[in-house]
Order: sequence, then structure tokens, then C-alpha cells
Amino acid sequence: SDDLVYAFSKKYSLTEDEVEDCADVFKLLSQGQIGVPNREVKGALQLLKQNPRDAAVEELLEEIGSSGSIADFESFLYIFRSIKEETSEAELLDSFKIFDRKGDGYIDSEDFLLNLTTLGEPLTERQAQQIVDEVTQADGRIRYADFV
Repeated sequence: SDDLVYAFSKKYSLTEDEVEDCADVFKLLSQGQIGVPNREVKGALQLLKQNPRDAAVEELLEEIGSSGSIADFESFLYIFRSIKEETSEAELLDSFKIFDRKGDGYIDSEDFLLNLTTLGEPLTERQAQQIVDEVTQADGRIRYADFV
């Protein structure tokens, strides 16, 4: 029902479309069985446009205490949201790596400031400087993994 979709979207910080898509995949893969078998969870997540690591899926299945299958939809939503968050963090890290000239996990604060004021939706010089001041280390570099 629409009320349940809305409630789940708020509880798990997902869009209503994401909740509905999860429900469709859950129903599809649990037909004739009790829930979605563990071995099909990664494929289910891939149907939902996620690309989870095997280890991440296994950790989440263990965390929810799944023994053989995910019997309830809410556990499936929890796994989807967790994988989606992990994917977002990985994508964000990848975007910072573009500016990591030496490949050492750091970006130059001056480069970062320039990018904040010129790329995408540019920040004002003052807004950008506040961010840079907050995250820059004493040596003038920014360890970007700290704030992803």
C-alpha cells in the first residue's frame, strides 16, 4: 500500500520509487519460497542497479542473522540501503582520486579551492575557503578519505 511505501521510504531514507522497485524484486525472487535465498541477494541488488562486493553482502546477511534466505522485506530494504550507501561512498572517493595527482590519498588544498569555485555548481570564494580551512592539514594537503 502507499502508506507502507511512504513509511518505509522515510524509515530507510529511500525514495518511494526505490522502495517500490525493491518490493517488485523481492516479490519476483521470493515466489514459491520463503523470502529471497542468500545466494540470490547479490543478483537482486544488481537488478536494482547496485554493484555490491561479495564480502559486503555476506557481512550484511550475517548482521541480520539470515540463515539461508531473507524472509522479510524490511531486512531486504535494510541490505539495499546499506549497499547503496557503500556504493555512494566509493563513487565519492573515486571522484576525489581524480584530483589526487600523486595517488597518495591527498589532494592539494589550492587545487581543491580552485575546483570548488569553478566546477559544477561553484561556491563563492568565501564558502570554498571555509570548507578548505576546515579540512586542510598543517602541510597544506587534504586527506580526502577523512571526510567521505
